[in-house]
Amino acid sequence: MAKQTSPFSEMDVTKMMGAFRMPTVDMEAMMTTHRKNVEAMTKANQVAIDGMQTLVQRQMEIARQNMDEAVVAARDVMANNGNDGVSKQADTAKASFERMLGQMKEMSDILSKSQSEAAEVVNARITDMMDEMKTTAASFNDAAKDVVKDTAKKAN
Repeated sequence: MAKQTSPFSEMDVTKMMGAFRMPTVDMEAMMTTHRKNVEAMTKANQVAIDGMQTLVQRQMEIARQNMDEAVVAARDVMANNGNDGVSKQADTAKASFERMLGQMKEMSDILSKSQSEAAEVVNARITDMMDEMKTTAASFNDAAKDVVKDTAKKAN
């Protein structure tokens, strides 16, 4: 019986594959992008931590201030008797409530500012990263076109 050979057995696959070039990935650019991402997230986290520290410090100041004012109000209540004392208690309660609302708004503003600053850092990095991706995609596309041209020339 005759020995059957494959039509591909005579082909030099390495020579054939050598004619095809694939565009390369710029690993240095990729690592730079990831490094910038990590730096941006680190900065955003630091901004958030700083904001939380500011908030906690302010809460402690407010707590001390409120305790001091409560002690003064308690002394005033004890010192005053009669209708004048009730009226003064109502005024003190109203002033305390208004001050508390202002303090809550202040703390909300501190937290909001911190979150906005952290989001700005992340948004700026995302914008930069999109620009980097456009540039990388364009250079990859150009490299792919060159590969196609080279392959076509070698085939002719």
